[in-house]
Amino acid sequence: MEQHPYTIIKRPTTLILLWGLVLEFPVRYWVAPDPWVHGADHWYFAQPNRLFIEIGFALLAILPFFWVKELKSLLTIQWTKGNVMFLTLGMLGATLIFTMQQSEEITTIQQSGLGRYIPIWFSTGMAIGIGQELTFRGLIYTGLEKPYGTTLAILLSTLCFALGSIHSVRMYVYLINDYVFETLLLLSIFILTGLFFAWVRAKTNNIIIPALIHGVGNAITWYTFVIMKLYVG
Repeated sequence: MEQHPYTIIKRPTTLILLWGLVLEFPVRYWVAPDPWVHGADHWYFAQPNRLFIEIGFALLAILPFFWVKELKSLLTIQWTKGNVMFLTLGMLGATLIFTMQQSEEITTIQQSGLGRYIPIWFSTGMAIGIGQELTFRGLIYTGLEKPYGTTLAILLSTLCFALGSIHSVRMYVYLINDYVFETLLLLSIFILTGLFFAWVRAKTNNIIIPALIHGVGNAITWYTFVIMKLYVG
């Protein structure tokens, strides 16, 4: 039987794909996605508004998880040995890697007596990382997986992640200022991290595990960069 051309909009997977794309492109861009390209006087850095915005974004992203069956199961962790290993090693690994990477900044923040700013910016970075997982490896990945399969879902969701507004703005600014190597390095990092989180999501069949891993790593990077930018210079 011939399918009506408009029945596609009734498919939950299509709708959640579109919802994820809308959130991560026009909406994310509108709420100023990347502090790396803003001056310290930009409204992006106004707290606690920034934290509320990021929590609101994550809440918008998680809404479809409560009524679309393809998403509901992703919110429940099956406590298998494999999933426990992914969660434990992932969070410990992210903490260790990003703490070592940002060690100089962390030391400077501590020596400068700026520790009081850590909780709110750590929470903000955590919310951003969780929001990204809900959209890219939750909505977008799931919306692509059923019609196109796991492999293509991983590749396309990773491409969206690498070129999403929270990353592409910075890469564009670097590129037009002739920082070609830095642009390519960032693109490589975003692709590799996107593939890693998609792999974790595929292996665990869960969104909470990659969200927590991403959130912790993101939180460390976010609070160190932002505090250094605003208060150290």
